Amino acid sequence: MSGLMLSTHTRKCKAFNWAQTLVWICVWGLGMVTSKDGVGQTEKDFKIRVGVEEVRIDAVVLDSKSHQITDLNANEFEVFQDGARQTVLSSKYINEYNPQPEVRSGSSRNPKAIPPLPTPMLTHDEIRRTFVFLVDNQNLTFVQVSDARKAMQRFVETQMQSGDLVAIVATGYGSATPFQIFTSDKRHILAMIYNVRWIMPGLTGSGFYMPPMLSLSFCIDALKDLPGRKYLIQFSIPISSVMPIKQMEDRYNSIGDAALRAGVVIHQFDMRGLEGLESILPAFSAENGHVDQSIGGPFGGLGSTRVLRGNPILTQKTGGLFIENSNFFVTKSGVGRVSEELKGYYLITYIPPAGTFRDDYKNAFHKIKIKVTRRGSTVHTRDGFLGKIDAEGKPGFSGLLKDAIYSPFRFNDLKVSLFSGYIDDPQKGYLLQSWLHLGAKDLSIVEGKDGNPSASLTGLCITSDVDNNIQDISSQRYEYSFKKEDVPWIKEHGLKFSLALPVKNPGPYYVRAAVKDEGSGKIGSAYQYMEIPNLKNNNISLSNIFIINREEDAPWARPEITEKSQKLLYPDAKMDPRRSPALRSFLPGETFDYAAMVYNAGLQKEKKTDLVSQYMLIQDGTVLFASEFEAVELGGVSDLARIPIRKKLVLDNSIEPGNYVLLLLVKNNKNNFARQALDFTVQNPQQ
Repeated sequence: MSGLMLSTHTRKCKAFNWAQTLVWICVWGLGMVTSKDGVGQTEKDFKIRVGVEEVRIDAVVLDSKSHQITDLNANEFEVFQDGARQTVLSSKYINEYNPQPEVRSGSSRNPKAIPPLPTPMLTHDEIRRTFVFLVDNQNLTFVQVSDARKAMQRFVETQMQSGDLVAIVATGYGSATPFQIFTSDKRHILAMIYNVRWIMPGLTGSGFYMPPMLSLSFCIDALKDLPGRKYLIQFSIPISSVMPIKQMEDRYNSIGDAALRAGVVIHQFDMRGLEGLESILPAFSAENGHVDQSIGGPFGGLGSTRVLRGNPILTQKTGGLFIENSNFFVTKSGVGRVSEELKGYYLITYIPPAGTFRDDYKNAFHKIKIKVTRRGSTVHTRDGFLGKIDAEGKPGFSGLLKDAIYSPFRFNDLKVSLFSGYIDDPQKGYLLQSWLHLGAKDLSIVEGKDGNPSASLTGLCITSDVDNNIQDISSQRYEYSFKKEDVPWIKEHGLKFSLALPVKNPGPYYVRAAVKDEGSGKIGSAYQYMEIPNLKNNNISLSNIFIINREEDAPWARPEITEKSQKLLYPDAKMDPRRSPALRSFLPGETFDYAAMVYNAGLQKEKKTDLVSQYMLIQDGTVLFASEFEAVELGGVSDLARIPIRKKLVLDNSIEPGNYVLLLLVKNNKNNFARQALDFTVQNPQQ
C-alpha cells in the first residue's frame, strides 16, 4: 500500500453438534456439511445440540510427541457408546490455529515503544475461539494468584490470535456471572488480569464469594450463546468435599453435559505447581490418578513421566486437560501443554442406538469412548452425555436491553457503532464523550399517528470500571417522525447519538451501548475499553484521539449544556452528510481531521517550543510509517496545562483496505512521552 499525508507533509509507504434427522444437520448459524468419508465443508459458527438420530462429538488427537494429528479420516476412528461400537458417519478436522507473524517494523525506531493497541470490535462471523479464564482467588495463596496472572498475561501477549474473545473471571469478586464482558482488546484484557487480586479467605472484594463449581456453571452459561470454539481455563487448587459420592457424580455429569451442549472444553490448572518427588510417588493409583507424559521435569530417572495428584474428572468429561505438578506459568505461552490442545479438533458424527433419548431415561448418562487405529495416538474427548434432547428455538429478544449490553454477540440484528474518549474539563474534571451510530437499513419505519413515517427506539448506555461496577447509566426512549422524502436518506446514512458523562475517578473503564427497535424488537450493541490516566501525578498525558467532522465534535469546544442533559442520549436525525465520529471507516483518497489534548506537558511560558509530536501508521502490529518529530504549534494557547493538537490525515488512493491504527506520540524537553491510539478501517471501494 502507499500513501498518507499529515498536515502539509506527504509521505508514501507500502503501506458436536447433534442433528434431528439423518438427512440434514440442525445447527445454529452456518453449520457444517459432511459426508461419510469426512470430505465436506465446514464453518466455524455452530451450536452444539442433542437430537434423536445423530450425534456429533469433538475430539483432539495427539501423536507420541504430543503434537496434533490432523490427517485422520472417518475409517480410523472407533466410537463406543455405553461400551458398544457405533458406526462412524463422518469426521472432519477443523483448524483454529494461525501462527502469529513476527512483528516487523517499517521504521528504525524501537517497536518495543509501541503500547498494546486498540482492536476493532469483532463481528459475529469473525470470532474463531472464545476463552474464559476463571481464577479462584479466594482459595489460592498470594503467590498462586500472582502465578495465575503471569500465565494469563503470557497467553495474551504470545498466544492470543485475531478472532479470539477473552473474559477474565475471579471467584472472589462475585463477578463470575453471565454478564462478564468478552473482548478482543488486549489492553482491556491485560487490565482485567492486572486487577485480579488475592483475597484473604473470608473477605471478598464485593462481600460475595462464588464457589468454584457454581462459577463453572455460570461461566458455561455465559459461553453457550457465543459463537466459535469455547474454552474454560480454570486456575485453582483441589478442595475437599463432604458431598456424597453419588451426588457429586451427578453434579459432575450435569456440568459436563452442560459444557458439551455449550461447546465448552474445560482445562484445569493446579496452582500448587511443581512439588518434590516425595509428594508425587505415594499419590499414584489406578483409581485416583493418571500419567501425563508431556513434561520431563527435573526428576532424572522419571524421564518424561509425572503423576497427577488431583481430581481430573471434570476435564475428562469435557475433553480437556488437568495440569498438575508443573510450573506452567513460566512457559512462553503461559498455559504450557494446553497450547497444543487449542490448535484444532475433529468433529465426529455417528448414529446413536435406538432408545438413547427417552423421556423416562433423560437423566441417564451415556458413556462415550473414542479410539484411533493409528499407532501412537492419544484421544482427548468428552466422556458422555445425558439422554435428553435440546429444546428448539433461537434466543428471543424479550429480555432487557442490559442483556444486549453484556452479550454483544447475541444481539446483533442492528448495526451499532460506538466511539468514546475522555478529556479533562477545567471546571468539571474528567469528562467522557461518546458517540453512537445506528445503521438504519433494517430499521422498522411505520406510519405514525400524524400520517408521517415514524420509528421508535430505546437506547441504553452504561459506563463501568474493569470490575463491572457501574459508574453511570443513561436510558432514553425516542419517537422519530420523518418526512416521506427523507426516508431513503435515513435508511442509507443512519441515525446519530451523542452522550457526555462526567467521570469521578481515573482508571480503566469501558462503555457499553445498546439500541432496541421497538417496532421490530431488533437489538444491536457495542462496547469500547478505555483508560483514563491520573492527571494529578503531573505526568505528561494525552486525551483520547477524536475524529473531528465539525467543531462541536471536539469535546473541549462543545457548547455548554446543563448537568442533567449531559447524561441523556441526544439523537440526531438531521440530513447532515457529515459522519458520526463513531464511524471510523474511510475510502482510499479520503481525508479526516483528528485532535487530542496534551496535559501536564511541563512547559514554561518562556520556553514554548519544547513540545514535539510524532505519528505512526500501524497495521497488524507492523509499523508501516513513522513521521519525524515536529514541534507542536502553541500559538494562541493560553493554558499550557492543556495544549490542543489538531492534524489532518490524507489517505492515498492506493492504500489497501483493512484495519489500521493511528498512534500519536508527544514528547517534552525532559524526554517524557505520552501516547494514544485510534483504530480505523479503510474500505474496499469496489464493495
